[in-house]
Amino acid sequence: MFTNDRLHLIVGVPGPATIDAQLINLVDDDRCRLEAALSAVLADQPVDDIEIRLADDVTCTQHICLLSLRALTDASGAVSGAIGLVTDVTERVQMRRELEVRASVDRLTSCLNRAAVLDVLDELVTRRSTCQHGVAVMYIDLDRFKPVNDSFGHAAGDRLLQAAADRLRLAVRDGDSIGRIGGDEFLVVCPQVASPAAAVELAQRSSSFLHDSVDVGPSTVDLRASVGVVWTCEQVDGDTLIAHADTAMYKSKIDRSDVTVHVLAPGAAAMDP
Repeated sequence: MFTNDRLHLIVGVPGPATIDAQLINLVDDDRCRLEAALSAVLADQPVDDIEIRLADDVTCTQHICLLSLRALTDASGAVSGAIGLVTDVTERVQMRRELEVRASVDRLTSCLNRAAVLDVLDELVTRRSTCQHGVAVMYIDLDRFKPVNDSFGHAAGDRLLQAAADRLRLAVRDGDSIGRIGGDEFLVVCPQVASPAAAVELAQRSSSFLHDSVDVGPSTVDLRASVGVVWTCEQVDGDTLIAHADTAMYKSKIDRSDVTVHVLAPGAAAMDP
């Protein structure tokens, strides 16, 4: 095996005698991908831009590389070996990921933005094919948000929004998605919710976390929110779920109740907890 100095610099290992030794820093999860690529090229199949990750023990980071391979053949056309190119694309991938985050995250609250959370919901309802687990969607509107802006300024309103987002992150489960969809409105998409009662429990937990006093700089204000939640185990489109959650939220606001829930199922009427 022949290698150049640039390869040694990328993989962080001097030139040993075997591929396994040369790529000793390869992340374990990528070894099967590498083995498949080597088997393919030795079967005279081209390999283009296979992504592999190399651990850097010094910095505790990973280098992301692209591997391309071509077979070498002898005079008879039989495969006698392979030649490969390893390209370090770490900075390129990191920049792409940063751009993806910027495009999907609300800068003020660090929640998903409107487009991103709607994409999450659309993907969830599209891939669901059974009634084994339901879906819950919470629509949340902060109460008396405008007076905070009017009395103390938009900076105070921004602090209140950030506080609400922070508390929501504490309230929801791993796997739930929080999005800011309007000035003081949030949407929470909750997959794998077993029943309407479980949806009510999630919504009541979120409501309780959004019941607090918040220092917004010039003063301390009460954080309160109206929460509407819809649950279904049926194939229902995202717009319908949002509309029912929004209706439930407004009913909660009018009734001054913590939570209102709608159930979408055959023969099931809207219900309040």
